[in-house]
Amino acid sequence: MLKSTGTLLCLALSLPLLAYADLRASDLPAETEWYMHADFEQLKDSDAGQPLYAWLEDEVIVEVNEEFEIDLGDAVKRFTAFSNDGSGVIAIVEGNIDQGLKDKILAAAFAQSGGKFDQRSYGDAIYYKAGNDNGSTRLNAEDSIRHSGYFTFSVDGRILAASDEDQIRALIDSKGRLPGAGNHNGAIIVLSADKQFVQAGMRTSEFADDDDDWDSNILRNTEQAAVLVSEQNGLIAMDMTLIGADPEMTSSLGSIVNGLIALQAFSSDIDPEVADLLRNTRVEVEGSTLKVSTVLEPTNVVRLLGD
Repeated sequence: MLKSTGTLLCLALSLPLLAYADLRASDLPAETEWYMHADFEQLKDSDAGQPLYAWLEDEVIVEVNEEFEIDLGDAVKRFTAFSNDGSGVIAIVEGNIDQGLKDKILAAAFAQSGGKFDQRSYGDAIYYKAGNDNGSTRLNAEDSIRHSGYFTFSVDGRILAASDEDQIRALIDSKGRLPGAGNHNGAIIVLSADKQFVQAGMRTSEFADDDDDWDSNILRNTEQAAVLVSEQNGLIAMDMTLIGADPEMTSSLGSIVNGLIALQAFSSDIDPEVADLLRNTRVEVEGSTLKVSTVLEPTNVVRLLGD
């Protein structure tokens, strides 16, 4: 369980960072399979978030800058990406999208697509197609927009990207808001806080593989999971919510997590950062919902990420 939580958190922190000021479940379509959201502005403006942003800049943003020769550090304020069953992946960047940055993105897209790149129009808007036009333009969690997809600068202060041409046109129509989004039954979990930094969620059954190992069994016996990294009284708060297949299974998972915490707490060679994490971890089970939360000193979070 703890390993699965860490995997989801690392996914949110480490994927290429491409925006909603405050992400809500009603912003995402009912068929959403996974999402990730990062608010770099809040990270940089928060005393607790600054060490985490510095790690992110060193480990992720610098690599993106070097690969694409584009400095995203000062430009990007927020990033949201998600995938829904009908339209592949949608990504929205919000920030200081000036002409110089647009020119660099266009040049990088042209180079990364091997010259398979063209400009298209939709009403008064311009959008771009990059990659193979072979009918398989849909992105998934393992692919990147640089291989095949559509993007546009038609909305001021935003870059809109999608793996489906109809979807990019719908995003242009809605000024970056997904048409049809709103309150709906079966919405994917989206956790929130006053100062939220990074969050991610997924319908776990979509990610369970065929291997009969412990992690896969957990995924097969849960329906949704979500992680939120935020600030709480000057500390980094990490919250996870998991919805199980049934209350009995959820109760068992809660007992497993409590057992793992207890075993680690009595270890004589446990790292101070891990001890701090376990000491502040709380587990709550209510019906089919399992909640795991902890708070950490910002520097301890960076050390754990470094390990």
